[in-house]
Formats: sequence, structure tokens, C-alpha cells
Amino acid sequence: MKLRVIAALLLVSLCSFGVRAADIADGDVFRVINVATGKAMSINDVAEYNEYISMVPASSESASQLWTFVSLSKDEPVFMLYNQETAIAADMALTSGVPGKLLQWGATGTANQSFYVSVVDEGEGI
Repeated sequence: MKLRVIAALLLVSLCSFGVRAADIADGDVFRVINVATGKAMSINDVAEYNEYISMVPASSESASQLWTFVSLSKDEPVFMLYNQETAIAADMALTSGVPGKLLQWGATGTANQSFYVSVVDEGEGI
């Protein structure tokens, strides 16, 4: 059974920029911004395994905030979020001592790194 993680809080900005889940193609690059806070998902220029991915003020100058969406499924909008600048992927660390924290790890494309992209209405939620 494929594990799907809905990262609604992180991906809510896709809706606000007019991008539908069906429109995201393999290799597209996004800055993932939370609508409520205006903060972007970032590795903070620290490319090390097991470091937390955090939300920081959005900056068009920061490559640490650019995420390539790598398609992991032909049938569903399931992607790995990969930072090309640092060769790091977003990883949920589901088997760690504190499962579910968003960490950075080498790109494997496993269930820990598989994100189901769904459109979120910023006023109503999912």
C-alpha cells in the first residue's frame, strides 16, 4: 500500500498562485509558501542529513527555498520535493524515534519522501 502524506499546510500556496495539482509536471520548481504566514519551506543553507526543514521568510534570493517536484507516480500527483542546490530531499522520517518531523535527507523516492499534492482552498481548508 502506497503511503501518501498530504502536506496541506506546506503546499497551500500552490492554489493561491493558480497552479492545480494536475498542472504540476515532473521537474517543475516551486517556492513552497504558507499562505497564513507568508513563510517559505527552506533548508536554511544547511545541507546535512537529519536537519529540520523550517519555515522562514520568503526570499527570491534563496536557493534553499527552491523545491523541484520529482514525479513518483504516473497515475497520481505524488512527488518528491528535492532541493537541487544541495541535493537534499524533504523526508518525513516516519521510522525515526520522533516520526513525522520534516527533515532533509538524500533523495530516495521512498514513502518517507512521497507527497500527495492536493489543491487547498485557502479560505475553507482541504
